[in-house]
Amino acid sequence: MRNKIVLAVLMFLYAFTGTSQVKIICIGNSVTHGTADTAYLNRFSYPVLKSWRYPFWVLLDSLNTLSFDMVGSQKKLYKQGDSAAPYPKSPYTGHVFDSAHEARWGASSDSVVKALKKEMKDTADIAFIHIGGSDNDTVDETTVSNIDTIITLLRNKNPYITIFLAQVIAGGAINDSILNLATQRNTLASPVKAVDLASGWDKGTMSLDSVIPDSTGEKYIARRFFNALMTCDVATTTTAPANVKQTGKTSSSISISWKKGLNSPDVFSGYNVYVNNVRMNAYLIKDTFFTIQGLKVLSSYNIRVTTVDYRTKTEKTSSTQAFLTSGYTVRFKVLYNEKPVEGAKVTFNSINQYTDTAGNAVFNDVAAGPKTYNVQKTGFFEIISTYQNIQSDTLFVVQLKSIDLHDESDEIAVYPVPASSFLVVSGTRGSILELYTSTGELLMKMHCTDETTVLEISHLPEGIYFIKSRTGTGEIVRKIILTK
Repeated sequence: MRNKIVLAVLMFLYAFTGTSQVKIICIGNSVTHGTADTAYLNRFSYPVLKSWRYPFWVLLDSLNTLSFDMVGSQKKLYKQGDSAAPYPKSPYTGHVFDSAHEARWGASSDSVVKALKKEMKDTADIAFIHIGGSDNDTVDETTVSNIDTIITLLRNKNPYITIFLAQVIAGGAINDSILNLATQRNTLASPVKAVDLASGWDKGTMSLDSVIPDSTGEKYIARRFFNALMTCDVATTTTAPANVKQTGKTSSSISISWKKGLNSPDVFSGYNVYVNNVRMNAYLIKDTFFTIQGLKVLSSYNIRVTTVDYRTKTEKTSSTQAFLTSGYTVRFKVLYNEKPVEGAKVTFNSINQYTDTAGNAVFNDVAAGPKTYNVQKTGFFEIISTYQNIQSDTLFVVQLKSIDLHDESDEIAVYPVPASSFLVVSGTRGSILELYTSTGELLMKMHCTDETTVLEISHLPEGIYFIKSRTGTGEIVRKIILTK
C-alpha cells in the first residue's frame, strides 16, 4: 500500500513539473533595466540600481505556492559586465533571483520594438510594460504606436497573453493615450490592463535624477504592478477536462477540443496539452480547443489535456485518448489528348480505383515512402510506374496512348483467327513486332528478318490481344482472339 501511495505522489509531481511554469516577461527601458554603471551611480553615491524587477520578483516569490518563470533574452543590468549579480536571495524562500528580462537602458520605444523583433525568443503568459519615459524627442502618437506594435508582437506568440501596461511614472499627456490604448486593445481572450504608476509617484523621494527610480521608487513600482496582478488572481475551482475528442486532422496536425475544467481561467490558470506525455503548448491555453502541429504523417499519438493552476501548483488530467494524423492525398489525373478519361483503372499502393468523369482517382491516407502504380484502360497502352517516393500531397498527371486499329490495311496478314497455340504474321520483314494484352501490357517484342513470323502463344490465356507491326514508315495494329 505504501508503495502505491509513493508512486501516486511521484506521478503527480512528474505531471506538474512537466508543465513548466507561468512565464512572465518585463519589457521597458532604463526604469526596467537597472544599472551597474559606476560613472552614473557615483554621482549619487549609490551602489547599484537593481530595477523594480527585483522587488517585484521578491513579492512573487513570497507566494510560496506560485510556480513562475521570468523570461527574456537579457540577463544582466546595464554595464554589469562580468561582475557578480548584485541581488540578495529571496528573504522568504532563499531562492536566487531570476534576472531574465527584455529591457534596454536609455532606449526609445522605437529602439525597444526593433530589439524585440530581433531578439525576443520567449513566449510569455504575462507581460509587464513600462515604455515612453525615454521618448523625449518623439511625439506621443509614435510612442503609442510602438507600444501597440509590442502588444501585437506578444500576441503573435501567445493569443491569450495578459498584458499590464504602465502609465509611466513621469506622467503627462502620454498616460491618457496609454490608457486609451489599453482600453482599445483589451479583449476577453487577451486582457490589457493599464496600471497607474504616476499617481503617488514622488520624484523627489523616489528617484535619483527625477527620472530613474532609487530603491524606494523601485519598490513602489514593484508593489503597483504586483497589486495589479493580484487583482487578476481569482479563486478558481479546477476539475479534470472531460470529453477530449478529435475535431480535425492533417498529415502533420491534430485538432482537439474538450469540456472545460475551469469556470473562468484567471491569469495563473488554464490548460496544457500533452502528446505522449510531452507538453505541446508554449503558452497557457485559455480556450477549450487546440491544434497540435509538427506531427508525423499517418501516425497514432496518445493525447491528454490537463487543467492547471500555477497559483496553487495543482494539475488535473483527462483520460488519455489515441488519435491519428491523416496520410497524404495522392490524386491521379488521367488524360488522352489532354481530355479526361473516365473509367480508367488506377492501381496504387495495391488499391484499385476507377477515374471519374473528370479523369480523377483519389487515394487518401497514404503513408510516406516508395510506391508503384499502373493505369489501364481498354484500347490504350498500360502505364506502369515502378517507383514513386511519396513525401507530401501529390498529383500525378497520366497521359494515355491509344492503340489504333488499322483493320482495313492488307500490308500484314494474321492467321488463324481465332488462334489457339500459335499465330502466323506475314509481311513482317524489317519490322518490329509487338504483342500486347487488351489493356496495353507488352508481352512480346521481336525484330523480324523474315517475311513471315510465327509466334508461340499456347501459354497465354484466352482473350483479346493486339499485334503491332512497326517500321520506319509507320505502324499497323491488328486485333486477335485467342481461344483454347
